[in-house]
Amino acid sequence: MSIDNSQENNVNEMINFFQSGKFDKAENIAKIIVKKSPENIVGWKVLTAIYSQNLKLDDALAASNEAIKINPKDPETYNNKAMVLLKLNKIKEAEEFCKKSIELNENFFDGHNTLGMIYEKSDKFDEAKLCYSISININPNFINAYYNLGNLFRKFNKYEEAVINYKKAIELKPNFYQALNNMGSALKNLGKLDESLNCYKESIKYNPKFRDAHNNLDVLKKEIILMGLINNSSSNLNNNQVNFVNENDDLFITNRNVESELIESLYKIKATDLDDVDSGYLRYGQGMSSDYNLFENKLKILDVVSKDLIKVMKDCVNSDIFILESFFNIFKTGSGITEHNHISEFDNSNNLTNKKYSLVYYLNVGDQNCDKPGYLQLYNPDKKVLPTNGMIMIFPSARKHKAEYGGEKD
Repeated sequence: MSIDNSQENNVNEMINFFQSGKFDKAENIAKIIVKKSPENIVGWKVLTAIYSQNLKLDDALAASNEAIKINPKDPETYNNKAMVLLKLNKIKEAEEFCKKSIELNENFFDGHNTLGMIYEKSDKFDEAKLCYSISININPNFINAYYNLGNLFRKFNKYEEAVINYKKAIELKPNFYQALNNMGSALKNLGKLDESLNCYKESIKYNPKFRDAHNNLDVLKKEIILMGLINNSSSNLNNNQVNFVNENDDLFITNRNVESELIESLYKIKATDLDDVDSGYLRYGQGMSSDYNLFENKLKILDVVSKDLIKVMKDCVNSDIFILESFFNIFKTGSGITEHNHISEFDNSNNLTNKKYSLVYYLNVGDQNCDKPGYLQLYNPDKKVLPTNGMIMIFPSARKHKAEYGGEKD
């Protein structure tokens, strides 16, 4: 295949734009390149990455298929497709294409790393750990594998090991703000609050717009305030006589009419894409989420709502309350939140596990005429709740839960 000078210049310019994060410009050039030369595999690879980044996953899948057609023996093309399939939550297919990339080149460290991510998604700790370790053995300077291994250890509460791997990633890339943030969370769970505080601040220094680090820093500061209140003998935070309707289910449900102004206001508040929240750890797919200080927003309608919800919570738990986090999620098609609870090592170490509760208020349940209508799946005991507009649910923060949404409306 011959490439004229103008096309070669276009390819180089596209790559430079892509590597510098100017994805719109890279995408425009890539489209021109593949239109003029459909056999140009680099153009299709760049389009795959950009479409995947922008959650245009069907387009990303199509672009990855074009790249595979051009060179069926290129391991990178199969790995790229596996990454897209992973985002589509097609785990078995993702694993198949990832393994194909490794069959083509057993030393393809990127493929081993992706396979680790696939296993991690399925909660296969040992398999994921092995894949990340193989990737690092092949390329001891592969930053992403150290970072992913740190995330894996943190996910399974192995915080010492998580810190070791985050530190290695940061040694290789000192401005790795995501790793600094996650290391801050691991250090916090080890009770090293000053080091945790410094990590969050360092993360923000390298990326002042990184919301996770701001949220984590805010929560840590609130936890310090909370401990002061709890240690104050005059505080009424220690009461724990919960007024659950059904004592066998520890679930409280009531209702509050939703103002149209409230929903309109939330869309005006600055929010972050779901896949960029929690470093992709909990929430996923198309949608948005606010920071953790929603009730501190100065909108009048939120002041009204927060006072109502605080009263509901106080009446339910028969106690004064301290709000650690307040936020909203907007789920779009194919989004959700993985199984989790809201108990941290801070709660465990300070005997707060049985004194912490979660409240969810549904403003608009969207489109429930689908196979994933947004059920709140609760565990221990297992219960599936289909929400309605205006429903308020309160349950112990230690109770694990998840939600998946496939409707066409927000």
